[in-house]
Amino acid sequence: MSEFERIRAALLAPGGPTSDYELNPGVFAPTEATRAAGVLIPIEEIDGRLWVILTKRSSALKHHPGQIAFPGGKVDPVDADSTAAALREAEEEIGLPRQNVEVLG
Repeated sequence: MSEFERIRAALLAPGGPTSDYELNPGVFAPTEATRAAGVLIPIEEIDGRLWVILTKRSSALKHHPGQIAFPGGKVDPVDADSTAAALREAEEEIGLPRQNVEVLG
């Protein structure tokens, strides 16, 4: 089984929607209504090794300035779903053409 097949199998395991607030229960509480978003975890194979592409958010942003992040963001009205939002944002943020992406899960 290839590494990508193993990743696909793991992503198909049962699970439900989550948010940042579930990572630290009782520590952080939403201060506003949550909204749908999507992120892409871009994995590229180079010389038989898998690499993850991350971004660094601008230090001038109001929310999460300077953080290391996956490309992605909120679902806009033009997006069919969170996957479409993640693909659109990855194209905007890191220039990754959506036709070059194989969505694993």
